[in-house]
Amino acid sequence: MKMKKLAFLPLAMLGVLAFASCSQDDEPIAAGNDGNVNLTVSLPQDMATRQFSTGMNATQLQYAVYEAGSTTPLPVIKQADGETLGTIGTATFVELKATVSLTLARSKDYNIVFWAQDPTVKAYTFDAAKQTVTTNFNGVPVNDDIYDAFTTNYRTGIVTGPINRTITLYRPFAQINVGTNDVAEAAAAGLTVNTVDITVPSYNTLNLVSGEVGVDGNFDQTATVPTAVYTAAAPATAETFPVDGYTYLSMNYLLVPKDKSSVNVRFYVNAQPTGSTLTDPSAMGVYENVPVQRNYRTNIYGALLTDPAVFNVQIDPAFNVPDNDYDIKGWDGTVSDKLDKDTDGKTVLLNAPQDLALFARMMEAGTLDPSTPVKLNADMDLNSIEWKPIKNYAGTFDAQGHTIKNLSMTTSASFMGLFDRLKGNATIKNLTIENVNIVNTTTDSDTGTGAIAGDPFTSSIQNVTVKGNIYITAYRYVGAIAGHNAYGTYTGLTVDANPGSYVRSTSTSQGLLSAPAQCGGVIGYCGEGGTVFKDITSNINVIADSYGAGGIFGTLQSGNQVTDCSSSGTVTLTKPMNAKYAQAIGGIAGDYIPGSRIDVNGCTFTGTLSSNVNGTPFTDFLNGGLVGISYGGRSAGVGVNATDLYIDGVQKPYPAN
Repeated sequence: MKMKKLAFLPLAMLGVLAFASCSQDDEPIAAGNDGNVNLTVSLPQDMATRQFSTGMNATQLQYAVYEAGSTTPLPVIKQADGETLGTIGTATFVELKATVSLTLARSKDYNIVFWAQDPTVKAYTFDAAKQTVTTNFNGVPVNDDIYDAFTTNYRTGIVTGPINRTITLYRPFAQINVGTNDVAEAAAAGLTVNTVDITVPSYNTLNLVSGEVGVDGNFDQTATVPTAVYTAAAPATAETFPVDGYTYLSMNYLLVPKDKSSVNVRFYVNAQPTGSTLTDPSAMGVYENVPVQRNYRTNIYGALLTDPAVFNVQIDPAFNVPDNDYDIKGWDGTVSDKLDKDTDGKTVLLNAPQDLALFARMMEAGTLDPSTPVKLNADMDLNSIEWKPIKNYAGTFDAQGHTIKNLSMTTSASFMGLFDRLKGNATIKNLTIENVNIVNTTTDSDTGTGAIAGDPFTSSIQNVTVKGNIYITAYRYVGAIAGHNAYGTYTGLTVDANPGSYVRSTSTSQGLLSAPAQCGGVIGYCGEGGTVFKDITSNINVIADSYGAGGIFGTLQSGNQVTDCSSSGTVTLTKPMNAKYAQAIGGIAGDYIPGSRIDVNGCTFTGTLSSNVNGTPFTDFLNGGLVGISYGGRSAGVGVNATDLYIDGVQKPYPAN
């Protein structure tokens, strides 16, 4: 889709070096000087003040030219005088602008890769022959934004005449910021911060054409990521920390994959022990599974000097958001003017993220029949822009095998997901959601959170996958696919999570230890009365405070039928009240509600269960670790409805007191 002069919303494409004002001459100019290419580059005009990463230091531009599909760099020929510059061209930003003028052969297609950095930095090596930049962050001081850098790959298409073009460079880095609000308190206790060190895994190779990252030139993502040690530097008192009320301790850049990922960070004050590693226990702060993303800031902050165990992690948009003039694949936050219909005159066709957004608005406004059938006609990238759920849908949503990427929501709402509440006999099918970041801060008792739907109710969900980096946190009733009240038919569901992903309930954050988490790797809370679950697989980690945590389901209801399900993640209860509550955990289901027969057949769990009582590890898991204790067993312990649960046809009575 061609879009002109797009004004990106705050979560759109972030942290960029913008090429100069959008030209009206994007199409080749007629006649004369065939193959002349003019590219004008500028740094952002609206620089931030007193914050790192203004982009002002990246004054040196390097570039290389290739025939599309080739890895051999071509000689760079200056348009003005025909001078050959070798395989790497250079330009310098003057008054925030740099111009690149080339002569290219007519009727050929080219890639031009760009890299901009501070010319004094030795940590980066631009290699035109390998189409890479290699990085070496070991020994790089924290709190120095001369290491800010930018890149892009521009595809010319078939050259048919002169080209005047504006492009956008972007940061391939995440920025990690560490801040504290207790410098004075620490000093009063005898700790004055003179230096700061950071140890963190960091890729060291960037492919400038594909944008992939690798290790030592190897782009196999199974390779072990090396550890980078960012050296001591004084706290950055001259800079403004992104979160009000906190003082900068450190800032550093991290080469990360294109999609959101997570890293482990170690933070040291005044002296990092020689030879220390990511597992070194002497670190001032130990931060596990910290989310990082290109062109975003990740802020770690709290009273880190006096109480380092209590901290916040926040990932937010970091930098300037310029206008752009090029083909957009991801969502920019806008909506379409109208929705297309299929040949039947009824089925809505969603061809772009803007159509999906308009569909959501129409459902919220009640201007579209809730039972309208929908087809997803293309893969869609929501660009981690804050999504407003599709409300009260009651039709058939057929994604036709397509993928929706980068679903993100952080707010307080009763029901959160791509859909909030499904109605009637709604059907969601043939859909993949890749990369999910949902934080639901509500503490309402009637709530639900999942990537597909907060409350699917009597709907059917079929052939649906949630994969990639998955981070879902809610008070209770939470699952990777659905949250609360799953009464319909659920078949062919897969949760394929990257390492570090999780589904988490925070029910005890309000001091309610007796509040059930009902937190599942796939579905939080199942409806009663014959609900069917079949062919479901999950590998995601499940974390709950109180009770009711399962690898597939948080809580099974009476009458449920569960067949051929498997789980392989780690399931953890962190604060169960007593030994009975500590048994409300399972690889398939955390607990169950009796009333009529529940069948669990052909199910397996190959992960790990972790529960404790007052800090003492608990190991007496029920039913082979598949299904935890029932509600009645948790409170009474013996004898009530003892025959309701059947696993592979065998009755499973309550445990004795």
